[in-house]
Amino acid sequence: MEIYNVGFLGSTLSAGGGWDYDHDFSTDDGLWSFNDPSSTNQVDTSAGLLRTDTTTSNTGGINRACSGDIMGGTVSDTAWVVQIDSLNYTTKNNYCNNHFSMSASDYSMPSYQAASPSGFQPADLIYFLIYHSTTDRSRLGYSAGGSDGDGDMVCSTDTFSTSTNYYLQSIRTSATSVTYQWGANSDFTSPTVDIANTVIPSTIGGLRYLKLGNLVYTGFSEGAMVGSITAARFADGVTTPP
Repeated sequence: MEIYNVGFLGSTLSAGGGWDYDHDFSTDDGLWSFNDPSSTNQVDTSAGLLRTDTTTSNTGGINRACSGDIMGGTVSDTAWVVQIDSLNYTTKNNYCNNHFSMSASDYSMPSYQAASPSGFQPADLIYFLIYHSTTDRSRLGYSAGGSDGDGDMVCSTDTFSTSTNYYLQSIRTSATSVTYQWGANSDFTSPTVDIANTVIPSTIGGLRYLKLGNLVYTGFSEGAMVGSITAARFADGVTTPP
C-alpha cells in the first residue's frame, strides 16, 4: 500500500510556533509527487483523502510511491515531529508493507529493497512501517549512507484491522535517537506500538521529504495493501508536538 499528501484544513507553512506543515486532502497543495498517479494512487480532494493502493508483482520491490517536499528544504538533523492521521486500510494481503519515512531523497528506499525499480536508490532516511506477513508487524529503522539497520525489534503483537482509523507519530529527539508510536487514539494514549528513544547513527542527515511507499516482499505472490489517510503534519526543530 501507499500513502501521500498530508494536512489539516488545507496546507499551512508557518514561520514560527505551531506546525510548520499542516494539510488535509480537501485541496492539493502541489507539494507532492507520485511515481505512478492513478485512480487509486492520488489525492482525492472531493473526499479529503490521500488514496493508496500498493499492488506489486511477485518480483518484489516498490511499484508505487509518493513524496512530499513539505518544508521546501532540509529539516533539522536533531529535532522534528511528524504525524499522520486516519490511516485506514480496506485491504491487507500477505507479505505487503506500508513504508513511511523522512528521507534525503524524493524516491529513496531502504537498501534492503534490492529489487526496487530503477530510480529507487538508497539514501539517508528514518523509516517506520506497518506490514502483514500472515501476522501483523511493525518496524522502526533507518538507512545511513546506503546501509540499513533496524532501529528496533520487529513487533509481532501489534495487530491492526481493516476499516479502522490509525494514527502515527515519529519524533527525532536528538541526532542519535528517534521515537515511534501508532495506534487507534488520535492523542497517542495507549498506542498499539510505542518505541522510545531508539538509537540511530548521528550521521543521518539532510532529510527533506516525507516519503510514503509500499513493498511486496521478493519471492512472494502478488499482493496489495489498499487504504487512505486524511491528514499529516510536521514541526521542525522541536521534540514535542506543538
